[in-house]
Amino acid sequence: MASVPTGDASLARLLDPASIAIVGASDNPDKIGGRPIHYMRRHGYAGTLYPINPQRAEVQGERAWPSLAALPAAPDLAIVAVAGEQALRAVDDCAALGVAFSANFLTLYLFYEMLSLATYPLVTHDQTPEAYAAGRKYLCYLLGTSITCVLPALVMVWVSTGSLDFADNIRTGVFSGEVPSAVVMTIYALCLCGFAKAAIMPFHGWLPAAMVAPTPVSALLHAVAVVKVGVFSLSRVMLYLFGVETMNR
Repeated sequence: MASVPTGDASLARLLDPASIAIVGASDNPDKIGGRPIHYMRRHGYAGTLYPINPQRAEVQGERAWPSLAALPAAPDLAIVAVAGEQALRAVDDCAALGVAFSANFLTLYLFYEMLSLATYPLVTHDQTPEAYAAGRKYLCYLLGTSITCVLPALVMVWVSTGSLDFADNIRTGVFSGEVPSAVVMTIYALCLCGFAKAAIMPFHGWLPAAMVAPTPVSALLHAVAVVKVGVFSLSRVMLYLFGVETMNR
């Protein structure tokens, strides 16, 4: 399992990635899934390439992997070279990996929102009035709570500490004793209310409404990505932003 980078390192990896996953990689360099590998190697890219193709063991001389989840480490960058629902699933996987390996509050928030937007078409898959109503409710709950609660909390953390990096342990958190308790409690309450993907009452109404989607999508929302990302994000913020000592005060 790859280690979680520090905040500065996570931005450096975005601009100068040491590893790149190509979802839908092709052995044919003339196809859209084959061109990235061909040109990166041709022009001297020395990093690790992870071709994602469940139908092949090797792509253009590189070991192929069946899925993003099967990779031995999280890639710094992903190229999505598939279309339709496969592209949505790939973006879902990328967003979930991004949340899991985020080094700071900002990148966690961005990947959290990416997952909300990428899963909306899955909720509205049937394109019926009921499905569109469920999709509107889905976005209203998830984006509404994150924008009105998590985003202000993010700004307050920056103003209070001068950084958005997570702590390197779950004991101390990032808040010093100089930050007023009222400010810390406000940020705590905003984070608790803002991660509606965790389906904590009273912000759980989106989940039963989203079950209008096909059964595989419902399983994805319940057990695979969305709710788990909500619970993980909430746990990550509580432990690595506030810390056990702060929460015990």
